[in-house]
Amino acid sequence: MQPSLLYKKHFCDILVSLEHEPKSFNKLEKIIGAYPDTLNKRLKEMVRCDLVEPIIYVVDGKNRIKHRLTPKGQQLIPKLKEFIKLSEELESSLL
Repeated sequence: MQPSLLYKKHFCDILVSLEHEPKSFNKLEKIIGAYPDTLNKRLKEMVRCDLVEPIIYVVDGKNRIKHRLTPKGQQLIPKLKEFIKLSEELESSLL
């Protein structure tokens, strides 16, 4: 994984949002408030890094896609939460 990936917009938000259950692109877009292009780029980057994988299923004869964390992505969550907490603590100490 590229170290700079952690600092890209919405990267952490997407991973944490997928912690408990798979979500569709539209659901992630609403939760995170990301622009569709940005969200699409992040998801592609995460798939390439084996952090997220698409799940394809059929509803009313149409293919639908949800995204879920891979085992590698799941392993990252506790460390990511620590990173987020530390970032917030550092930010609050600067104010």
